[in-house]
Amino acid sequence: MPGSIQRRGDSLLLTISNGKGLWGKRERFTKTVPIEGKTEKQQEDYGEAQLALFYAEVKNNNISRGLNTTFKTLSDSWKTKYAEIELGKKTKHRYYEMLDMRINPALGHITLGDFILKPDILLDFYNNLRESGIRLDFKFKIKPDFEKLLEKENLSSKELIIKSGINPRTLKNIISFNNTTKAVAERISKALNIKIEEIFDLIQSEQGLDEQTILHHHSLISSMFGKAVKWNLIKENPAMRIDRPGVKKKEARSYNIHHAKMLIKALDDAPFKFKVIIVLTIFTGVREEELMGLEWTDIDFENYIVTLRRASQYIPGEGTFTKNELKTEESKREFYLPKFVMNLLKSYKNWQNIYKMQVKNKWIESNRLFTQNNGLPMHPYTPSKWLPKFIKSQNIKIMNNEDISEKNKEKYLLPDLNFHGLRHTNLTILLRAGLDIATVSKWAGHSRKSTTLDTYSHAANYIDKRPAAALESILVEQPQRTTKRFRLKHI
Repeated sequence: MPGSIQRRGDSLLLTISNGKGLWGKRERFTKTVPIEGKTEKQQEDYGEAQLALFYAEVKNNNISRGLNTTFKTLSDSWKTKYAEIELGKKTKHRYYEMLDMRINPALGHITLGDFILKPDILLDFYNNLRESGIRLDFKFKIKPDFEKLLEKENLSSKELIIKSGINPRTLKNIISFNNTTKAVAERISKALNIKIEEIFDLIQSEQGLDEQTILHHHSLISSMFGKAVKWNLIKENPAMRIDRPGVKKKEARSYNIHHAKMLIKALDDAPFKFKVIIVLTIFTGVREEELMGLEWTDIDFENYIVTLRRASQYIPGEGTFTKNELKTEESKREFYLPKFVMNLLKSYKNWQNIYKMQVKNKWIESNRLFTQNNGLPMHPYTPSKWLPKFIKSQNIKIMNNEDISEKNKEKYLLPDLNFHGLRHTNLTILLRAGLDIATVSKWAGHSRKSTTLDTYSHAANYIDKRPAAALESILVEQPQRTTKRFRLKHI
């Protein structure tokens, strides 16, 4: 038997060697057993018996093999053995950011065995995430001497735009001392070959993370511990022994039918491209990334069908890319669209073709419905930035319209709504129109009907009166109507 016994005071140290383990290193398992009160012969027999039992536990995988493994070692293996193989590019970026920026610096040195013994380590970590200054979404503000810096570098604003690849409007906002993101600041720093801290002041948020973000951290940690259990490193998931961070359920914000109609009408004042984007979203309820992934080959004008096949995504520092696999199998779906929407798409295609002829060789063909001015795919989150600004501009028009009395202006104002609220609007209207949960869930691309129910319970409750009315009409005797008869007198 590949094992040994060593005397350690009133106990025996049992050691089993078991070849190479999960990390490619030689595996050695140890166990201490008490021998107090036993004779020398009893100690010898007891030690041999315990060693045999311990050996059987090791060979039958009835022992935790990774109690001394640190969380950082687990995360490195989780990345190579699971994340790099199974996860999408954007999901990996988000998970790696959480691991590298927050989780590993705080928990990476702790062994899996310590998590088993003291799972409240995780609670301390979550409380730390709630503290001020923990956020990573720093903002950057340009230093007052930036224009002098450009002069020193003999670089014009136009040349900086070309060299850094940023939008002219973005640079204008930066020079006006508006905050910008780390990604933009890094591009300017790289273009000028000057350290970022010499160009920008760091603006740090005083807020801690919200409960939803803390829950995301917990879910990732729990998932990784789940893999550790599957790989026989530990016998239980310590994250399952504490309460999940509590997130208050928020009702999905959406427009009612009245406001949806108002928005569609207001889009007559919008650039044609954005009118099509908003109308198509209201009538399909697609996710923003799915919408931005649409290509003209996905539009069947003859049969009035739109097919979702891909998504357009963005990662800071890497740019926009196409994800050819959608979120789930259920996300791959088709929509039959009304004539009004299809006619709008036809007009938009004609408009795009005319524009292509006008810009000639400046156009780079991508076959996307929604593009930048040069034909390349539009940034997948541009509609999210555009919609709130459009709603605000429309409301300002209403407030400045002297033909509408102050008393009536309120009814013409559009409530604030983010882009994802258009998806909620679509699904809420469908549920309130009487469509069943299964149909709406399939239309939404949800993998489970429970997701639709949980998110849109406010709309589902709206139609819950129908079963009660049906049962009442069938099972409850209704009072019979009596018809009063009149006899006509002969005159």
